[in-house]
Amino acid sequence: MGIAYVPGLTWFAALFLMGVVISLFAQKIRIPDIILLLLTGIIFSLKGYSIEQFIPNNYLLGFTVFALILIVFDSASSLKLSELMEISPIAIKLSVIFLLLNVLILTFFTQLIFFDINDFSTIYIAVVFSCIMAGTSPEVLAGFLGSFKSKILDILNIESVINDPITLVIPLIIFNIYTGALATNSIINSFLIQIGLGLLIGIIVGFIAFNLLNLIYSNEDNISPLILVALALGIFVLTEALNGDGILAVTSLAIMFANAPIREKFELQKFSTLFANFLRVVLFILLGLLIKINFDLKFFIDSFALFLILLAVRFLSVQISTSKSGFTFKEKVFMTLNVPKGITTAILLLILGQLFLAEELILKLGLMFIIYSIIIGSISLKLIKPAQIIKSHGLESLKISPLK
Repeated sequence: MGIAYVPGLTWFAALFLMGVVISLFAQKIRIPDIILLLLTGIIFSLKGYSIEQFIPNNYLLGFTVFALILIVFDSASSLKLSELMEISPIAIKLSVIFLLLNVLILTFFTQLIFFDINDFSTIYIAVVFSCIMAGTSPEVLAGFLGSFKSKILDILNIESVINDPITLVIPLIIFNIYTGALATNSIINSFLIQIGLGLLIGIIVGFIAFNLLNLIYSNEDNISPLILVALALGIFVLTEALNGDGILAVTSLAIMFANAPIREKFELQKFSTLFANFLRVVLFILLGLLIKINFDLKFFIDSFALFLILLAVRFLSVQISTSKSGFTFKEKVFMTLNVPKGITTAILLLILGQLFLAEELILKLGLMFIIYSIIIGSISLKLIKPAQIIKSHGLESLKISPLK
């Protein structure tokens, strides 16, 4: 019997152990662990290591999609319908407006700075990049928010849940249009069908499954936590097989779980969170390994200039979506600067890199935007403290767990 799998498994175990140590160290010095994880991957890449040494190419895509499913479920499984009804109108407006303005403005400047403005063959790449950069992941900075909770933080959290499926589906649809796999006149129908099926399947399966789970769950049961993983994977596969949006189905399933009357729900949720954290640690190192950073001063200047344009687009989006909400200028600046790119962006870049759906330049830009957004967001939390925002709104701080 051969042991050909042992070297790869050893590398993968070393990668995970290293990621855990790095995350613990980042918590001690109070900086986002994503930056250190990415830098670790980049250093390994510069030393000549390749991603294939840690995980074979034929397994990487499946591993990435598996991680995406569980991380999306975990992030959406804490959303209560009561909060959604109160906060979601602003969050939906912000998510949609930010996406549309990104496509219009950021696409133009991406094409202008990094491509030939007269070369229409590269516009689809710029549009894909702009769509991906509309995604947000406030959980990246959750460790700095302490025990505070406010309407601002809820909006940012719910916005990320809303834009996760959008930033995943639209880039792939654009690529299918470009390659001719999807006819232009069927775009709207295809998009609506994907959304409709995703919502419908997630709600129906969630309603049935969680009512049954409430009947069979017991404290001594070691199988019930695994049912959550099986449900998330199963509903994704089923929805995708029916040409629906699997990520949206997983999101709606998670929201159903958050609002279902399940006994010992916190114990079940801890299991999915543990899984999600394991996958998250590994994926950011793999992303740093996959994307080769170009250490060119011009690239850094151009990429940061483009990121500042993204922040300008973000501020305009916040202004429009909160025009009648009574937020102060400081609160709007806080919402503008807290636009971190997290695990969903990283996973999409990994998928695009593996499927060769985007040029290497876009992957490098995406990696730099993740780093820029986390640094700017961290600085904003030091300068504009959540406690000040809550006090200005007349809200009290609540002792709750950090936003996911």
